[in-house]
Amino acid sequence: MPCYRCYFLDSEQHIVDCEVLDQCVSDWEARQIAASMLQQRRQFRGVSVWDRARRVFEQLIAGVCVVASDLADMLDAIGVFDGFGVALVS
Repeated sequence: MPCYRCYFLDSEQHIVDCEVLDQCVSDWEARQIAASMLQQRRQFRGVSVWDRARRVFEQLIAGVCVVASDLADMLDAIGVFDGFGVALVS
C-alpha cells in the first residue's frame, strides 16, 4: 500500500508544510488531491507528492505576474527606461 506525503513549497521551492495523504490508493488519486489542495492554499507556490522515496508528482506555480505599467515604473526607477517604451539596456 502506498504512503503518500504532500509537501507544500515556497517561492524558492523549500518545503514549508507537509500533509499525509493516507486516503489515497493510487498515484493518480494523490496527484488530483495534491493539485486541488494547492489551488485552495494560495500561500504556497508549489506541491511535491512522494510515495516514500519515489517522487510521484510535482507542480509549481509561475512567479509573480507584473502588469506592463508596473514594469515600466520599475525600469524607470532603476534608470533603464526612457519613458517612451524603450528599455535602455546595453
